[in-house]
Amino acid sequence: MVHRPFIRKAINNIFYRFIYETERHSGIAELLEILGSIINGFALPMKKEHKLFLVRALIPLHKPKSIAVYHQQLSYCITQFVEKDYKLADTVVRGLLKYWPLTNC
Repeated sequence: MVHRPFIRKAINNIFYRFIYETERHSGIAELLEILGSIINGFALPMKKEHKLFLVRALIPLHKPKSIAVYHQQLSYCITQFVEKDYKLADTVVRGLLKYWPLTNC
């Protein structure tokens, strides 16, 4: 429990570096798979920091050209968020439309 904020920050930094700097990381799919289980266990109502993670890290993961490598795990994570809080569907669709022209539809 004590280490959760550190782990969350480290995962965020890995995603940010992947999205905005290098677009090279060999463990994105595996991290997303672990996150899928974590998101599934989120308590309701969802914390603001979890919603920010969705907006700042998960939705922008649709931007890199290598999305095919981790798309299944990413879509599972996004689906878990929407199943937890249906109000996030609007945020997800708007985010996807923002990145859609850049990637393969």
